[in-house]
Amino acid sequence: MTSGFGRKIGIYIFAVGALVGFTFAFLMTWANFELPFYFERSYFSVKSPTQEKMDLECPLVLTVIDDGSISASLPNNTDKIINLDFQGEISYMGGIERQVEFMPEVLPGETAEVEIKVDKEDRFYNVFILARFFQFPTYKTPARDGSCAIVMLPFTFLTGSQAFGVSLGIIILFMLGGLLIFFRNNRPLIGKKKRIFNAMLIMAIFIAVAVTAGILGMWLLGLILLAVIFLQTVAVFIFFGERDRANWR
Repeated sequence: MTSGFGRKIGIYIFAVGALVGFTFAFLMTWANFELPFYFERSYFSVKSPTQEKMDLECPLVLTVIDDGSISASLPNNTDKIINLDFQGEISYMGGIERQVEFMPEVLPGETAEVEIKVDKEDRFYNVFILARFFQFPTYKTPARDGSCAIVMLPFTFLTGSQAFGVSLGIIILFMLGGLLIFFRNNRPLIGKKKRIFNAMLIMAIFIAVAVTAGILGMWLLGLILLAVIFLQTVAVFIFFGERDRANWR
């Protein structure tokens, strides 16, 4: 493999991983950004501020062949048997919220587990499932609330967990592989080669942090990083557009 061919292969492989990473981070960030605005005028928005956050387990990614579920843990830390009033709203096709309600009887010191099924019928913008839940205060039990966003992918050949794993695999392997191939075919890294490699490395770090921010629901950090990545990509394309090839040698 000539150094010029290896250089191009490294860049192309890296670009695939970077594109998948940017898309994944963008979808996760957009979903969490939409979450508070979707329920801005909801029934629960007029309730008094909650004292605690609800313990939720929510899938990050689903596909159209998945039937996913959101689980909520409702503890009873009092000395009496109580019925906890749990209500929620879930996005639905057409912009209409789907209502859910449970009133489990919970023994003292025990925790009730509530499971809410979601599927492709709950899609908003065809790519998100958004959910918000509220537990009303009951006898020494504080009000709790929680929310989560799920990215719905249009795959009919992968489940959500498989799509999530494949996406992360492509992001990690392709970006690291592209960096390694570029490095091995451009030693010693001097001049333009060094600047391009450093730009690729910085972009890989930014994308990794943006993906992590999206997974954790940190949409503001995700937006900032996505904007930086976009501007960096524009700068790299301008740099590649220069006709002077002398520094490649």
